[in-house]
Amino acid sequence: MMIAALAEAATLFNRADWLALAQNAYQGARDALTDENGNLCHAARAGKQLSVSLSGDYGFMGLAACALYRATSATPYLAHAEADAHKLHALFHDTARGGYFTNPAQEEGILVNNKPVHDNAQPSANAAALGLFAQLATLTGAASWRDKAEQGFADLAGHLATNYPSMTSLFSVRLALDHPLSLIIIGDEDCAARAALTETAIKHPIFDRHIVTMSADAAAGLPASHPAHGKTMIDGHATAYICPDQSCLPPVTAPADLIAALDALILARQTDGEG
Repeated sequence: MMIAALAEAATLFNRADWLALAQNAYQGARDALTDENGNLCHAARAGKQLSVSLSGDYGFMGLAACALYRATSATPYLAHAEADAHKLHALFHDTARGGYFTNPAQEEGILVNNKPVHDNAQPSANAAALGLFAQLATLTGAASWRDKAEQGFADLAGHLATNYPSMTSLFSVRLALDHPLSLIIIGDEDCAARAALTETAIKHPIFDRHIVTMSADAAAGLPASHPAHGKTMIDGHATAYICPDQSCLPPVTAPADLIAALDALILARQTDGEG
């Protein structure tokens, strides 16, 4: 959570030093907590690892990787997030009743394998898992991640009727699933126009948006399902693509037009109609 927050703050305040701290912390944690089999350990100190893996470890590490991908557009972070999500689902999914256990589903010697849905000092492990799936659905365009998030929410929705005040993180996942939004900004790395569009997108109050900034060449090399795939600059100008629910609106090249389009999208959300 700290890494994700630091990466987000670095983007909001244009602090390259904060982003470097987030990247260093992420790499240090990833290296220290990954065992010889590629599994995440719950804790490590002085080169010694605790041979316990929890679902929240994968959920929160994956969310940190997503945050760093948004901040840097570096595809290895996205690959890490997807790998974490795959392992989380494979190891912790309750195939009988849905949701995700605290410990691996096949772990032996556990009297009770809890399925955490209530927030405490941090969001619940299930909220982290479904939040990771929801973010990956928006960042990759892969419908399979959205399907996992939707199914997980449906499986756990019954708990909301009994103790919803302590499950606000699950509600946040629901909000993200209802209003997925990618903002793809294409332009040369040192282009002032690209920076202006990026700053405009960052400062706009629209919520649950995933801003990814990259060059046209980088976008061309992405998988076809990725929301940025094939996006280009219009007439040689830095260009912003606003893509709610994987369906893109007409591209814009001026910050004022970007603001107007996002304002219209907020209005559409408020009137129950995505533009």
